[in-house]
Amino acid sequence: MCEALKSDPVLACVPVIFVTSHDATLLVQVAGLQKGAADFVTKPYTPAVLQARVRNLLDLKRRTDAVS
Repeated sequence: MCEALKSDPVLACVPVIFVTSHDATLLVQVAGLQKGAADFVTKPYTPAVLQARVRNLLDLKRRTDAVS
C-alpha cells in the first residue's frame, strides 16, 4: 500500500504511519520504512503517543509545504 501511495504524484508527499501488530516487528518496520513510511507504531499503542506522532508529522508536512 505504501508503494502505491508513494508512486502517485498527488499522494507521494503524504506522510504514512504504519500501525501493526505483526510478529516480525523489526523486519516489518525496516521494510515499511524502506518503502517510504514516515513512522511505525506497534499495537498495543497509547492513543496519546499516536496522536503526538500524527501531530508532529502533520506539522512537519505543513512546514515543508510552506517552504516549497
